[in-house]
Amino acid sequence: MAVDKASREAAERRLIQRANELGVKQVDLVRATGKGKSTVNGWFVGKGFPTGVTLIKVCRALRCSVEWLVMGEGAVAPASPAHFVASLPGAWEWRHHPGANHLRLPRLTLDGNDQVEVRLASRDMLKRSEHPEAAAWLPVVGACAEPVVALGDLALVDTGCRSIEGSGEYWALAYSGGIAVHRCHTDPSGSIILEDASRPSGAMTVARGDIKVLGKVFMRYGPI
Repeated sequence: MAVDKASREAAERRLIQRANELGVKQVDLVRATGKGKSTVNGWFVGKGFPTGVTLIKVCRALRCSVEWLVMGEGAVAPASPAHFVASLPGAWEWRHHPGANHLRLPRLTLDGNDQVEVRLASRDMLKRSEHPEAAAWLPVVGACAEPVVALGDLALVDTGCRSIEGSGEYWALAYSGGIAVHRCHTDPSGSIILEDASRPSGAMTVARGDIKVLGKVFMRYGPI
């Protein structure tokens, strides 16, 4: 967007104002945009202003609309809920947005994380995970882990944890063409014992090679 000197100076003031309001530091914008420290510093001292794709990245980091930042028009943040959610950083950007209180979580699928179908999670929720940047959400569709993790629950999964060690934790597993949540235990032989509330025996033993571990469940509407 081409703007005159007075408009650009006003835009610079809005950028500084918004960054201060959110606690976004210059180093955060360096990470968010990929630009150098001197370039970003210039935006704060009247020596340049972001444009193009960089401008969009800045607006995402500052959670504001392009129109407001550049022209001072409209609401600070995008009006629609969908636009607001889209303006928030993703959990995969955890380290680059230390001031963000809420982040988008991708949906865990058999093919990886879907960053289109997202849910929001607070930073405090993600701190329960060993790898917040690898967190994803999963709708629980089976009764294997009841009553703790029930059918219809929303499970938060740390996909950075892929090796079942020890006993008593809940894991998202892929096998038989689907994803299920089980409480898992290891036995001396190296096999995995899966608690399964849907089976009369209440459990089954499988070889490690027969299942694919997608991640450790660290929340489901509350800590497990």
